[in-house]
Amino acid sequence: MTKNSVLKSKSSATRLLAKLDCEITGRKAVLFDEFGYSAGSWRQQERRMIVKAEHSPQGENPHYVVPSLTDPPEAIYRDWYCARGDMENRIKEQ
Repeated sequence: MTKNSVLKSKSSATRLLAKLDCEITGRKAVLFDEFGYSAGSWRQQERRMIVKAEHSPQGENPHYVVPSLTDPPEAIYRDWYCARGDMENRIKEQ
């Protein structure tokens, strides 16, 4: 999902915790969370949204994913979303 003001607002607590963790340790911090979200153009009711709140010394870099799976947020992001992106990159190489 593309970032927008609603997603940023709903993920603000998780993003703040990642920022504080990064400031304390001086290293990149990555936290995962989930919340309900419904875009105005969606026909369905509210859907599950996963946020990967990443903050490094260079700044924040949040990512938002709408999953159809019921796994925990970190597992969906690392095991499914990242694997799918890697697969698409391999297809492009061919």
